[in-house]
Amino acid sequence: MFGHGNESSYATPITFGNTSRDFNYSYDHTTTTSSTRATSTTFTTTTIPTNTTATTTTTRRTTTTTTTTTTTTTTPCTPSPQKDGDGKDNDCDGYIDEEISNEKDDDRDGLTDEDNAALTENGCLPGWYGTYCDMLCRCENNECLTSGDCKENVSCLAGFFGQQCQYKDLIMTSTVSQEEMKFRSATKCQQNFTAASPLIIRFPGLTRISWIKIEAVSKDSLKGLQVMYDTTSRLCYAGRCLERRDIFLGTDTLIISCNIPGYICQINISFRELNSPRQWCAVYVSAGRNLAFGKNVSMSSYSNDTNGVISRGSLSVDGVTDSAEKKCSTTNIKDKKPVWRVTFPSPVVVFEVVIQFRASLNETFIVQLLDCKDQVISTFSGITEPRVSFIHRTRHGQYTQSVEITLNNSNSALSICEFEAYGECAPPVYGPECTDICSLSCIDQKCTYEGYCYSCANGTGGPYCFDGCLEWCADYEEATMATTSTTKVTYAPHKQTGFRVENFWFYFMVFLLLCVCCCGCKGSDKRQDQVLLQRWKKKEPLLLKETPVESKRTLYTSQLFRSSTSVDVVESKRTMYTSSMFRSSTSVDVTELTESITVKSSRLTNYR
Repeated sequence: MFGHGNESSYATPITFGNTSRDFNYSYDHTTTTSSTRATSTTFTTTTIPTNTTATTTTTRRTTTTTTTTTTTTTTPCTPSPQKDGDGKDNDCDGYIDEEISNEKDDDRDGLTDEDNAALTENGCLPGWYGTYCDMLCRCENNECLTSGDCKENVSCLAGFFGQQCQYKDLIMTSTVSQEEMKFRSATKCQQNFTAASPLIIRFPGLTRISWIKIEAVSKDSLKGLQVMYDTTSRLCYAGRCLERRDIFLGTDTLIISCNIPGYICQINISFRELNSPRQWCAVYVSAGRNLAFGKNVSMSSYSNDTNGVISRGSLSVDGVTDSAEKKCSTTNIKDKKPVWRVTFPSPVVVFEVVIQFRASLNETFIVQLLDCKDQVISTFSGITEPRVSFIHRTRHGQYTQSVEITLNNSNSALSICEFEAYGECAPPVYGPECTDICSLSCIDQKCTYEGYCYSCANGTGGPYCFDGCLEWCADYEEATMATTSTTKVTYAPHKQTGFRVENFWFYFMVFLLLCVCCCGCKGSDKRQDQVLLQRWKKKEPLLLKETPVESKRTLYTSQLFRSSTSVDVVESKRTMYTSSMFRSSTSVDVTELTESITVKSSRLTNYR
């Protein structure tokens, strides 16, 4: 569901050559050198916060010196306003773009939040948001709220959509039968078109998708849709949507997810009622969310170029796909067993791994997915190409904490320009920082970035599996060709925390609470009787109302009366009168009580 599987992993990488899913990848083999180039010991420029630095001692202050034939001059540093990724030492500390505003020593130089003269209203550098300012804003002109959502009337950057613009939109680089499907605006359904069956979406190469999102004028335009996958390559999946699940968001948005076992090349969306016009607004095809962006990267060694610039691990998770050497994370050439490793803050579910190497070195690389105990979950291997991709078939209970890439007995450096890991938070959490709790109604408590359940139990439906089958059940199930028994219904948006408990659990918890209370009361009475009995055995004076003998006598009398078939009314009145006289007294002689009980017991025995 939503692009995840259940069994084994593909062992052979699928290469894409120089074509990427969302960009055109190219590699320039030429290298520029110059004997008159100025020398510098500053770190390379990066546009994301630096979480990992080289384990090399460097000078705190750096001066750039230009050598001529006659004199040597030093260029003074003048403090200037900070601009994110401007490649300048704005605070004149000898470092470039090295910090973010989070009260942490991101570059581990003993200082915090330096080089941050200008911050946005969310407390982060322009283009960033999140608790630690480590999440990239993907709204136009970097106009993000503190939550990461775009401001009013602001759209996501081209190629992204969804909550906080976290999902890659594959349809923007695809060939479609109607170009209107690619229309995007900050206001939903600002423009619409008449959809013609079938709508065809053809991808430029082998592609893995997570789900399809369709926005329409009304829910009537979203009924009776059929989704089929066609093939343009023998490596592509062809057939119908497996384990289909439909989620309605309000009355104008439909999300369709399928569990596809591999890559796809083409999607065909058709209608059953060909003569019925359907007014659609936009179609999205999600590639998922890149979990590796901006995460901590460590390397076994770091390369130094001729200018003394040290490579950094963060360059491989900065979202920049440039294959230039200074834009890639590269190990030292002398390192014969180079290792590159990315670690996630919390366990995640990885669906796909995409690696962009700097060059085709014809070297064998190994990728290992590791859990929180550093145990290997899955292993892939292949030959270094400009771009390789693996689909990981997840197993229940096996979640990834880190991903490691190695070269064995290599004569070349390991150089990774960009690493992407598409997936979701490990159950039972979701959200930007994997801190929200999935709905209890989700099967295995698995849900998406927004909290939508991957699958629901029988008889439930909706985004959070809380809804029952209320309308158009029979014809809707047939129209969608669903292979599961999940109910598809309309959904009225509401704030969902994930802690909602259904009626069954409510009644169960109330019943359990009553049982605990009853057991506690009985236990208290029993302990009290034991204390009173011990006091009576020690011949301590007791009030009659708390005398254990009277309690036992009453119990014994009650048992005798229940066992008899007839009772003398006169004797019963006499017993009641005697009992009332005893209760009116403040103390009692134990010997007299014993004799009275013996007499009454003998009389009651005669009734039997």
